Amino acid sequence: MGGIAAKKLGLLATLGVFLAKFWKIGALALVGLGAAARRLLGRKDSA
Repeated sequence: MGGIAAKKLGLLATLGVFLAKFWKIGALALVGLGAAARRLLGRKDSA
């Protein structure tokens, strides 16, 4: 039983380290996707 808990804890620790390193890249990707979606779905005013 202890081995399973240790594996889960190790997985969560690895995931935490990964997120700590790459959260900025993910945030920039979300901002870029939001800007692209706004451009595609926004109002098109033809002057």
